Amino acid sequence: MAITVTRGDKVFDLYFKDISREDMVNKFRSVPFACAVIKNLPPRDEQFEYIRDMGLGNIAAVFEAKKISVGKNGDIHFVFPERWMSVQEQQAFADRICQHPQVKKGEVKGIFIITSSPLIIGNMHREQVRVLEFPDKQLYA
Repeated sequence: MAITVTRGDKVFDLYFKDISREDMVNKFRSVPFACAVIKNLPPRDEQFEYIRDMGLGNIAAVFEAKKISVGKNGDIHFVFPERWMSVQEQQAFADRICQHPQVKKGEVKGIFIITSSPLIIGNMHREQVRVLEFPDKQLYA
């Protein structure tokens, strides 16, 4: 039996492959954002099993202005962060990230969010959002 290992950043490449850094930039925000919207699949779906909790440790740090963990390339990732936030926090999430001291210092180069929350999506511009549908979507219709 062969075991295949995939790095986390390669998994994210699958979800964000058609969004460029130029598309992620917004003149109203201090850091590039990209948001992959998962349509018709719940967070418990097996394809999210290994990435489901990515960013969990950074959520409280974003709201409390504490040190956030940043990847080697300066990116931070969140997968279904709405599972751990109140409605008000979801609405304020993008703005609070931009107000974070590490973002203001330029330590964060990009933010990638996988979500199904309309409250988070509502704070993004069209160019920053990709809606992802999957072949077995009829199972959830």
